[in-house]
Amino acid sequence: MPGLAILGSLPFLFGFSNASDWRLALAWLAIPMILLNMYLAPALAITQNGAPPRYHATMGALLLFTLNPIGLGGRPLFVGMVSDALRAIAGWAAGPSIVTTG
Repeated sequence: MPGLAILGSLPFLFGFSNASDWRLALAWLAIPMILLNMYLAPALAITQNGAPPRYHATMGALLLFTLNPIGLGGRPLFVGMVSDALRAIAGWAAGPSIVTTG
């Protein structure tokens, strides 16, 4: 099910990346944000089914405690580090470049 949700979100992500206005981009992004979080319920179910009944809540809490620092703390840091490394390797300018045709 999560794999199908990811595939179903691809057309909306394409629309998001090609939107001409930020409001239209946010509208295109609404559906993928819902679909891309569909992995969480099966992950919680698998985690809780693998534990004795008295540890279900603890296992769910540990899963969320593990996912949040990685997703909310590590991913933005990783993206920034990759961006900085690519900028140094490729020699990109520090800011956006403006190309004018005359």
